[in-house]
Amino acid sequence: MLNVISHGGYYSTGGSIVRDVYKEFEPVFEFPSEFRLLKERFGLFDLEYALLKTHSPEIVDLAIRDFLWLTSNFARNATKFSKVGMSYDKKTNGVFMTATEEFIEELVDYKYPMDWHFYEFKKNYFMQMKSKIEKKFFTKNIRTREGKISASLSFPTQEKYFEASKKYLNKIIEGFRNFNNLDKSSIITIHNAIPPFSTKYLDQGSRYFDQCKFVIVDRDPRDIFFNYPKDSYGRYLPITDDIYEKAKGFIHFYKSIRKHQEDVKLKSNVLFLRFEDCVINYDNYLKQLYSFSNINSELHKYKGTIFKPELSLENIGMWKNSRGNMLKAINLIEREIPDYLYNGN
Repeated sequence: MLNVISHGGYYSTGGSIVRDVYKEFEPVFEFPSEFRLLKERFGLFDLEYALLKTHSPEIVDLAIRDFLWLTSNFARNATKFSKVGMSYDKKTNGVFMTATEEFIEELVDYKYPMDWHFYEFKKNYFMQMKSKIEKKFFTKNIRTREGKISASLSFPTQEKYFEASKKYLNKIIEGFRNFNNLDKSSIITIHNAIPPFSTKYLDQGSRYFDQCKFVIVDRDPRDIFFNYPKDSYGRYLPITDDIYEKAKGFIHFYKSIRKHQEDVKLKSNVLFLRFEDCVINYDNYLKQLYSFSNINSELHKYKGTIFKPELSLENIGMWKNSRGNMLKAINLIEREIPDYLYNGN
Protein backbone atom coordinates (compact mmCIF):
# COMPACT_ATOMS: atom_id res chain seq x y z
CA MET A 1 0.00 0.00 0.00
CA LEU A 2 1.26 3.43 -0.98
CA ASN A 3 0.31 5.61 2.01
CA VAL A 4 1.79 9.08 2.50
CA ILE A 5 1.23 12.30 4.40
CA SER A 6 1.80 15.44 2.36
CA HIS A 7 2.41 18.60 4.35
CA GLY A 8 3.20 22.24 3.69
CA GLY A 9 1.69 25.69 3.54
CA TYR A 10 1.09 28.80 1.45
CA TYR A 11 4.65 30.14 1.04
CA SER A 12 6.43 31.29 4.20
CA THR A 13 3.54 30.25 6.42
CA GLY A 14 5.64 28.00 8.63
CA GLY A 15 4.84 24.61 7.11
CA SER A 16 8.32 23.43 8.07
CA ILE A 17 7.15 23.08 11.69
CA VAL A 18 5.27 19.95 10.58
CA ARG A 19 8.28 18.60 8.72
CA ASP A 20 10.52 19.20 11.74
CA VAL A 21 8.17 17.42 14.15
CA TYR A 22 7.81 14.43 11.84
CA LYS A 23 11.59 14.16 11.75
CA GLU A 24 11.52 13.62 15.53
CA PHE A 25 9.46 10.42 15.18
CA GLU A 26 10.56 6.84 14.71
CA PRO A 27 9.49 5.08 12.52
CA VAL A 28 8.14 8.09 10.61
CA PHE A 29 10.49 9.17 7.86
CA GLU A 30 10.56 12.41 5.96
CA PHE A 31 11.70 12.45 2.33
CA PRO A 32 14.87 14.55 2.68
CA SER A 33 13.89 17.43 0.37
CA GLU A 34 10.78 18.91 -1.20
CA PHE A 35 9.04 16.20 -3.22
CA ARG A 36 8.21 18.24 -6.31
CA LEU A 37 7.69 15.44 -8.84
CA LEU A 38 3.92 15.87 -9.03
CA LYS A 39 3.37 19.63 -9.01
CA GLU A 40 6.51 20.92 -10.75
CA ARG A 41 6.11 22.37 -14.25
CA PHE A 42 6.52 19.37 -16.63
CA GLY A 43 5.89 17.02 -13.67
CA LEU A 44 3.30 14.26 -13.26
CA PHE A 45 0.30 16.62 -13.19
CA ASP A 46 1.31 18.10 -16.56
CA LEU A 47 2.05 14.65 -17.96
CA GLU A 48 -1.36 13.43 -16.81
CA TYR A 49 -3.11 16.30 -18.56
CA ALA A 50 -1.23 15.76 -21.83
CA LEU A 51 -1.74 11.98 -21.96
CA LEU A 52 -5.33 11.81 -20.71
CA LYS A 53 -6.90 15.09 -21.84
CA THR A 54 -5.34 16.58 -24.97
CA HIS A 55 -5.58 13.68 -27.49
CA SER A 56 -2.80 15.43 -29.40
CA PRO A 57 0.19 13.30 -30.55
CA GLU A 58 2.46 16.36 -30.67
CA ILE A 59 1.56 17.57 -27.15
CA VAL A 60 1.89 14.03 -25.80
CA ASP A 61 5.41 13.68 -27.21
CA LEU A 62 6.46 17.11 -25.92
CA ALA A 63 5.08 16.29 -22.45
CA ILE A 64 7.08 13.05 -22.34
CA ARG A 65 10.26 14.84 -23.47
CA ASP A 66 9.72 17.59 -20.89
CA PHE A 67 9.05 15.06 -18.12
CA LEU A 68 12.28 13.20 -18.93
CA TRP A 69 14.18 16.50 -19.00
CA LEU A 70 12.76 17.48 -15.59
CA THR A 71 13.47 14.13 -13.97
CA SER A 72 17.04 14.09 -15.29
CA ASN A 73 17.56 17.38 -13.44
CA PHE A 74 15.91 16.00 -10.30
CA ALA A 75 18.16 12.93 -10.53
CA ARG A 76 21.41 14.90 -10.81
CA ASN A 77 23.56 14.80 -7.70
CA ALA A 78 23.84 18.31 -6.28
CA THR A 79 27.41 19.28 -5.42
CA LYS A 80 29.20 22.59 -4.96
CA PHE A 81 30.57 22.66 -8.50
CA SER A 82 27.93 20.69 -10.43
CA LYS A 83 24.90 21.91 -12.32
CA VAL A 84 21.84 22.35 -10.11
CA GLY A 85 20.14 19.10 -9.14
CA MET A 86 18.04 17.57 -6.37
CA SER A 87 20.01 14.34 -5.86
CA TYR A 88 16.92 12.14 -6.26
CA ASP A 89 19.01 9.30 -7.66
CA LYS A 90 21.32 9.35 -4.67
CA LYS A 91 18.46 9.66 -2.18
CA THR A 92 16.69 6.62 -3.66
CA ASN A 93 19.68 4.31 -3.87
CA GLY A 94 20.07 4.85 -7.62
CA VAL A 95 16.47 3.85 -8.34
CA PHE A 96 14.94 7.18 -9.41
CA MET A 97 16.05 7.51 -13.04
CA THR A 98 15.75 3.78 -13.79
CA ALA A 99 12.20 3.82 -12.40
CA THR A 100 11.44 6.92 -14.49
CA GLU A 101 12.56 5.26 -17.72
CA GLU A 102 10.56 2.11 -16.91
CA PHE A 103 7.50 4.26 -16.16
CA ILE A 104 7.66 6.04 -19.51
CA GLU A 105 8.38 2.79 -21.36
CA GLU A 106 5.25 1.26 -19.82
CA LEU A 107 3.11 4.20 -20.99
CA VAL A 108 4.49 4.61 -24.53
CA ASP A 109 2.51 2.71 -27.16
CA TYR A 110 5.18 3.01 -29.85
CA LYS A 111 7.73 5.36 -31.43
CA TYR A 112 7.29 6.99 -34.83
CA PRO A 113 9.34 9.31 -37.10
CA MET A 114 8.47 12.97 -36.75
CA ASP A 115 9.48 16.41 -38.01
CA TRP A 116 7.77 19.46 -36.48
CA HIS A 117 8.50 23.17 -36.19
CA PHE A 118 8.20 23.09 -32.39
CA TYR A 119 11.23 20.83 -32.13
CA GLU A 120 13.16 23.34 -34.18
CA PHE A 121 12.05 26.23 -31.93
CA LYS A 122 13.77 24.52 -29.00
CA LYS A 123 17.13 24.22 -30.81
CA ASN A 124 19.80 26.90 -30.76
CA TYR A 125 20.75 28.75 -33.97
CA PHE A 126 23.57 26.39 -34.98
CA MET A 127 21.45 23.27 -34.51
CA GLN A 128 18.67 24.82 -36.58
CA MET A 129 21.12 25.60 -39.41
CA LYS A 130 22.43 22.03 -39.24
CA SER A 131 18.86 20.69 -39.60
CA LYS A 132 18.21 22.94 -42.59
CA ILE A 133 21.37 21.76 -44.34
CA GLU A 134 20.55 18.11 -43.67
CA LYS A 135 17.05 18.52 -45.08
CA LYS A 136 18.25 20.38 -48.17
CA PHE A 137 21.22 18.25 -49.17
CA PHE A 138 20.76 14.79 -47.64
CA THR A 139 17.05 13.97 -47.84
CA LYS A 140 13.86 15.40 -49.21
CA ASN A 141 11.80 13.88 -46.45
CA ILE A 142 13.38 13.70 -43.04
CA ARG A 143 10.52 11.49 -41.85
CA THR A 144 11.94 8.62 -43.90
CA ARG A 145 15.30 8.68 -42.14
CA GLU A 146 15.18 5.83 -39.67
CA GLY A 147 15.85 6.99 -36.14
CA LYS A 148 16.62 10.59 -37.10
CA ILE A 149 13.71 12.11 -35.16
CA SER A 150 11.77 9.77 -32.93
CA ALA A 151 8.50 10.76 -31.26
CA SER A 152 6.53 8.85 -28.63
CA LEU A 153 2.83 8.04 -28.93
CA SER A 154 0.99 7.39 -25.67
CA PHE A 155 -2.77 7.19 -25.29
CA PRO A 156 -3.19 5.17 -22.06
CA THR A 157 -6.50 4.62 -20.34
CA GLN A 158 -6.98 6.49 -17.10
CA GLU A 159 -6.73 3.20 -15.24
CA LYS A 160 -3.43 2.29 -16.90
CA TYR A 161 -1.93 5.73 -16.31
CA PHE A 162 -2.63 5.79 -12.57
CA GLU A 163 -1.66 2.15 -12.11
CA ALA A 164 1.72 2.88 -13.76
CA SER A 165 2.12 6.09 -11.75
CA LYS A 166 1.52 4.36 -8.42
CA LYS A 167 3.98 1.64 -9.34
CA TYR A 168 6.50 4.32 -10.30
CA LEU A 169 6.10 6.32 -7.07
CA ASN A 170 6.23 3.13 -5.03
CA LYS A 171 9.61 2.23 -6.58
CA ILE A 172 10.94 5.69 -5.71
CA ILE A 173 9.73 5.48 -2.11
CA GLU A 174 11.03 1.92 -1.74
CA GLY A 175 14.39 3.10 -3.07
CA PHE A 176 14.36 5.82 -0.42
CA ARG A 177 13.47 3.26 2.27
CA ASN A 178 16.23 0.89 1.20
CA PHE A 179 18.87 3.64 0.96
CA ASN A 180 18.08 4.64 4.54
CA ASN A 181 17.45 1.09 5.84
CA LEU A 182 13.91 2.06 6.85
CA ASP A 183 11.33 -0.32 8.20
CA LYS A 184 8.62 -1.31 5.69
CA SER A 185 5.92 -0.21 8.14
CA SER A 186 7.25 3.32 8.47
CA ILE A 187 5.05 6.20 7.36
CA ILE A 188 6.54 8.32 4.59
CA THR A 189 5.92 12.04 4.83
CA ILE A 190 6.57 14.38 1.90
CA HIS A 191 7.05 18.13 2.09
CA ASN A 192 5.34 20.55 -0.35
CA ALA A 193 4.36 17.70 -2.67
CA ILE A 194 0.81 18.78 -3.53
CA PRO A 195 -0.44 22.40 -3.67
CA PRO A 196 -3.00 23.16 -0.92
CA PHE A 197 -4.76 25.88 -2.93
CA SER A 198 -7.95 23.97 -3.78
CA THR A 199 -9.75 20.68 -3.31
CA LYS A 200 -9.11 20.05 -7.00
CA TYR A 201 -5.35 19.87 -6.40
CA LEU A 202 -5.76 17.70 -3.31
CA ASP A 203 -8.06 15.27 -5.09
CA GLN A 204 -5.75 15.12 -8.11
CA GLY A 205 -2.72 14.45 -5.91
CA SER A 206 -4.55 11.79 -3.90
CA ARG A 207 -5.07 9.68 -7.02
CA TYR A 208 -1.35 8.94 -7.17
CA PHE A 209 -1.41 7.13 -3.81
CA ASP A 210 -3.49 4.45 -2.13
CA GLN A 211 -4.01 6.81 0.77
CA CYS A 212 -2.95 10.44 1.08
CA LYS A 213 -3.49 12.82 3.98
CA PHE A 214 -2.67 16.53 4.07
CA VAL A 215 -1.38 18.75 6.86
CA ILE A 216 -1.67 22.42 5.87
CA VAL A 217 -0.28 25.36 7.85
CA ASP A 218 -1.29 29.01 7.55
CA ARG A 219 -0.03 32.12 9.31
CA ASP A 220 -0.90 35.74 10.08
CA PRO A 221 -0.35 37.78 6.87
CA ARG A 222 1.17 40.64 8.85
CA ASP A 223 4.10 38.53 10.00
CA ILE A 224 4.58 37.06 6.54
CA PHE A 225 4.67 40.52 4.95
CA PHE A 226 6.94 41.90 7.66
CA ASN A 227 9.61 39.43 6.51
CA TYR A 228 8.93 39.51 2.75
CA PRO A 229 10.51 42.88 1.83
CA LYS A 230 13.72 41.86 3.61
CA ASP A 231 14.04 38.80 1.41
CA SER A 232 16.84 39.08 -1.15
CA TYR A 233 14.67 37.89 -4.06
CA GLY A 234 11.42 39.71 -3.33
CA ARG A 235 9.19 36.80 -2.37
CA TYR A 236 6.45 37.39 -4.92
CA LEU A 237 6.19 41.13 -4.29
CA PRO A 238 6.04 43.87 -6.96
CA ILE A 239 9.35 45.34 -8.13
CA THR A 240 9.19 48.74 -6.44
CA ASP A 241 10.81 50.57 -3.54
CA ASP A 242 7.39 51.71 -2.33
CA ILE A 243 6.48 49.46 0.62
CA TYR A 244 2.81 50.48 0.35
CA GLU A 245 2.70 49.29 -3.28
CA LYS A 246 4.40 46.07 -2.23
CA ALA A 247 1.64 45.58 0.36
CA LYS A 248 -1.03 45.96 -2.34
CA GLY A 249 0.63 43.25 -4.42
CA PHE A 250 1.02 41.05 -1.35
CA ILE A 251 -2.68 41.35 -0.47
CA HIS A 252 -3.68 40.31 -4.00
CA PHE A 253 -1.28 37.35 -3.92
CA TYR A 254 -2.29 36.29 -0.39
CA LYS A 255 -6.03 36.30 -1.15
CA SER A 256 -5.70 34.66 -4.57
CA ILE A 257 -4.07 31.45 -3.34
CA ARG A 258 -6.57 31.13 -0.45
CA LYS A 259 -9.73 31.55 -2.52
CA HIS A 260 -10.83 27.98 -1.82
CA GLN A 261 -9.40 27.60 1.67
CA GLU A 262 -12.74 27.07 3.43
CA ASP A 263 -13.55 24.14 1.12
CA VAL A 264 -10.09 22.68 1.71
CA LYS A 265 -10.59 22.82 5.49
CA LEU A 266 -13.75 20.71 5.23
CA LYS A 267 -12.05 17.71 3.65
CA SER A 268 -11.82 14.69 5.95
CA ASN A 269 -8.22 13.94 4.94
CA VAL A 270 -7.00 17.47 5.78
CA LEU A 271 -5.61 18.75 9.08
CA PHE A 272 -5.57 22.55 8.92
CA LEU A 273 -3.32 24.31 11.42
CA ARG A 274 -2.38 27.85 12.37
CA PHE A 275 1.34 28.39 12.83
CA GLU A 276 0.71 30.50 15.91
CA ASP A 277 -1.43 27.84 17.62
CA CYS A 278 1.17 25.15 16.94
CA VAL A 279 3.80 27.22 18.73
CA ILE A 280 1.75 28.73 21.58
CA ASN A 281 -0.29 25.57 22.24
CA TYR A 282 2.48 23.12 21.45
CA ASP A 283 1.11 20.14 23.40
CA ASN A 284 -2.32 20.46 21.81
CA TYR A 285 -0.68 20.71 18.37
CA LEU A 286 1.15 17.45 19.01
CA LYS A 287 -2.06 15.71 20.09
CA GLN A 288 -3.73 16.79 16.85
CA LEU A 289 -0.79 15.55 14.80
CA TYR A 290 -0.63 12.19 16.65
CA SER A 291 -4.35 11.59 16.13
CA PHE A 292 -4.49 12.67 12.49
CA SER A 293 -1.38 10.68 11.55
CA ASN A 294 -2.44 7.59 13.55
CA ILE A 295 0.88 7.71 15.40
CA ASN A 296 1.42 6.62 18.98
CA SER A 297 2.94 9.43 21.03
CA GLU A 298 5.53 6.94 22.32
CA LEU A 299 7.11 7.01 18.87
CA HIS A 300 7.95 10.69 19.36
CA LYS A 301 11.37 9.63 20.57
CA TYR A 302 13.28 12.80 19.80
CA LYS A 303 10.72 15.35 20.95
CA GLY A 304 12.05 18.89 21.08
CA THR A 305 15.34 18.12 19.33
CA ILE A 306 14.44 19.69 15.97
CA PHE A 307 11.32 21.78 16.44
CA LYS A 308 11.74 24.05 19.42
CA PRO A 309 8.51 26.02 20.05
CA GLU A 310 10.22 28.43 22.43
CA LEU A 311 12.45 29.64 19.58
CA SER A 312 9.53 29.97 17.16
CA LEU A 313 7.74 32.28 19.58
CA GLU A 314 10.03 35.01 18.26
CA ASN A 315 8.34 34.68 14.86
CA ILE A 316 4.88 35.55 16.19
CA GLY A 317 3.76 39.17 16.33
CA MET A 318 6.85 40.53 14.59
CA TRP A 319 4.61 43.03 12.78
CA LYS A 320 4.11 44.84 16.10
CA ASN A 321 7.57 46.35 15.59
CA SER A 322 6.40 48.15 12.44
CA ARG A 323 7.15 51.84 12.11
CA GLY A 324 6.69 54.53 9.47
CA ASN A 325 5.80 53.26 5.98
CA MET A 326 5.88 49.66 7.11
CA LEU A 327 3.23 50.45 9.71
CA LYS A 328 1.04 52.02 7.00
CA ALA A 329 1.46 48.87 4.92
CA ILE A 330 0.51 46.67 7.90
CA ASN A 331 -2.57 48.82 8.53
CA LEU A 332 -3.58 48.31 4.88
CA ILE A 333 -3.27 44.54 5.29
CA GLU A 334 -5.43 44.67 8.42
CA ARG A 335 -8.14 46.58 6.57
CA GLU A 336 -8.09 44.47 3.40
CA ILE A 337 -7.80 40.90 4.74
CA PRO A 338 -9.08 41.01 8.34
CA ASP A 339 -10.44 37.43 8.22
CA TYR A 340 -6.91 36.01 7.98
CA LEU A 341 -5.41 37.83 10.97
CA TYR A 342 -4.47 35.73 13.97
CA ASN A 343 -6.59 36.63 16.98
CA GLY A 344 -5.64 33.85 19.35
CA ASN A 345 -8.94 31.97 19.00
